[in-house]
Amino acid sequence: MDAGYSEDHVRHSAYILTGHRVDMWDSWAAFYATDDHWVGPVEVLGFRDPNGDRNGRTVTVRYLRYLANHPATAQRVARRLCVRFVSDTPSTAIVAAVASAFTASGTDIRTALRALVAHPDFAAAVDAKVRAPAEDTIAAYRLLGARPSVPTGDESFARGIVWQLESQGNRPFDWPAPNGFPEAGAAWTSVGRVLLSLETHLSQAGGWWPSQDVTYPTVRQRLPAMPARFDAIVEHASRRMLQRPAGAALQAAAGQLVGVGAATTFDSAADFGEWRMTLLLATVLNSPAHAAR
Repeated sequence: MDAGYSEDHVRHSAYILTGHRVDMWDSWAAFYATDDHWVGPVEVLGFRDPNGDRNGRTVTVRYLRYLANHPATAQRVARRLCVRFVSDTPSTAIVAAVASAFTASGTDIRTALRALVAHPDFAAAVDAKVRAPAEDTIAAYRLLGARPSVPTGDESFARGIVWQLESQGNRPFDWPAPNGFPEAGAAWTSVGRVLLSLETHLSQAGGWWPSQDVTYPTVRQRLPAMPARFDAIVEHASRRMLQRPAGAALQAAAGQLVGVGAATTFDSAADFGEWRMTLLLATVLNSPAHAAR
């Protein structure tokens, strides 16, 4: 438990929130049950209230506004944002700058984000963060030009992605604790995670699954003007997908996986073929440049 907090804080927070319910068996509609609200004095981090009314909605609003403006909230929000967008170990300077902006603006998150982006640590953080599986997978589909349509069944693209993310341990809203999925890179750099990403990238590159209710660019649309050497095709793919030139490592990896030399020339899309394109796209997605935010 964080310093400054106690079991009483947790318990009294729960007391304040009692009465707020959800119809989890039918409509999932939110409602308030006055009979379920705990009545009695509450105290959390300096917030005090007699809490004597069965309708506890007003005390809930006062409590949440108090917490939103608490210095500890500013520090926590600032650090979470910095860990998310800048570094697993952000500097004290950038955390302080973001926290100050959050507080001075009356808890406006947009102002806090502007302070984060304006800080020099942000510009220096290019490629410093590792994408979580959900970010990786969604970014890959965008780079591949996937165009989903309205789902028509359980095998539809828009629903199949959820299963892909679950298999990688990053299904949205599935983290069992209220603090959300971890943002630190160490949580997403295990051998198991990397292997699952490689497997997912190959399936994505081939458009194998989910393949229902989604379209992709053709092989011809992914290629530069033909005929073209293989190294030019790799360069074209890298610039389109990674927004950067293909380095020597990517060229070598693509050549090794596809099984051709850099100077090999292909006359047409049919000559290059779907299988070579699948392997090339997977190689680009497997690169460190794609893994980094």
